[in-house]
Amino acid sequence: MEEEHLRTNQKSKKIKELHWKTQQWKTHFQSIEDELILAERLLDSQIFRPKTRNLFERIQEYKIRIEKIKNTKEKLRSDISIQENNLGSMLDCTDNECELSFYRYHDKLQTKVDSYFENFQKLKLEILNYTGEIIKQTYRCHFQFTAFTIN
Repeated sequence: MEEEHLRTNQKSKKIKELHWKTQQWKTHFQSIEDELILAERLLDSQIFRPKTRNLFERIQEYKIRIEKIKNTKEKLRSDISIQENNLGSMLDCTDNECELSFYRYHDKLQTKVDSYFENFQKLKLEILNYTGEIIKQTYRCHFQFTAFTIN
C-alpha cells in the first residue's frame, strides 16, 4: 500500500512537471504570435526604398514563410492541447509501458517544439537583418539627399 502511494505521488509530480512544460510552450507561442504580427506589419510598411533590387520578391518570400510558421504553430498548439488533456489519464496507467508512451509522446513533442522555435528564430533574424539593412540604406540616401538640397 505504501509503495503504491509513493508511486502515485511520483506520477503526480511528473504530470505536474509535464503540465508546467506545456504551459511554458504556450506562453512562448503567445510571444511568437506578437512577434509575427510585428514582422508582418514591418513587411507591409512603406518604409523601404522602392528601387531595392528584388525587394518585392524577397518580401513575398518572407510572407509565405511567415504563413508556414503560423500554420505549424497552430498544429503544434493543437498537439500540445491534446497532450495536456491526456495528462490526467496518465494517473490511470497501471504499467510502465503506458507511462512510457506519455513520456515518449512528450519527448517527440518537445523535439518538434524546439525545432519550431529554432526555425522561427532564424526567420525572424533573417527578416530583421534584411529589412534593417534596407532601412539603413533608405535613410542614408534620404539624409544625403536632404543635406545636398539644403546646401
